[in-house]
Amino acid sequence: MGTDQRSRASHQHVKIAVVGSAAHCVKAPFGDPSWEIWGCNVPGLPRWDRWFDLHEDAIIDSHPDHRAWLTSQDKPVFTQTNYPLKAMLAKYGTWFFTSTISFMLAMALEENPEEIGLYGVDLADATEYKFQRPGCRFFVQTALLRGIAVSGPPEAEVFMPGKLYGFGKPHPMAHKVEARTAELVGRQQELVTRKDQLTMTLASLKGALDITVPKDKLPAMITDIQAQIVQADRDIILYEGAVQDQNHIRLNWLGD
Repeated sequence: MGTDQRSRASHQHVKIAVVGSAAHCVKAPFGDPSWEIWGCNVPGLPRWDRWFDLHEDAIIDSHPDHRAWLTSQDKPVFTQTNYPLKAMLAKYGTWFFTSTISFMLAMALEENPEEIGLYGVDLADATEYKFQRPGCRFFVQTALLRGIAVSGPPEAEVFMPGKLYGFGKPHPMAHKVEARTAELVGRQQELVTRKDQLTMTLASLKGALDITVPKDKLPAMITDIQAQIVQADRDIILYEGAVQDQNHIRLNWLGD
């Protein structure tokens, strides 16, 4: 019997759902008793079997009552004090433990489960999660190579392969995304210019420099302009988010 066949034959009849905090965490199989639910960080899941919070003390203590919750549970809870760090590092090295999810996946592999599910795990942000995603994918790939099934909702970005370096041409949609990004940036700049104009008008009114405006109408005009400035700020933030989304899609999935 080959190595892969022996690995498959030795799998325990257990399935482990590793659950993060992205929106699709609600799709985890909480109602299916054949799945163990492994949660992490601040509690809030309807059911769980193991919990992980591997942050340093300052972060744990920044959440009111969180430490008391961690220490009062009658189910397995893993923190920096009892996670088998030395054993995991000896087995997998130090390169890929870039997030709590990676530590959870490493321990899940030790259970040799039939299947591992990832729910609420995207690691899609271009800042904090950019360096965390490869570590998570390493453990996903390790599971697959051992014949362990890996599953999750289709919208989980952690399962979406990026572009292959050097091979093929950029996706045709990349040009459309670039055009859309330029359009969004243009609208955002228009809003910034509009906000600057409103701010100057507001300063003029508050200083009563605009003598053409009747004094009895000044308060209402000031209130109206202040509201427009607030709305402009909100719209600028929305456009900034949209631009970031377009850049994320282009850089990660469609090619340069």
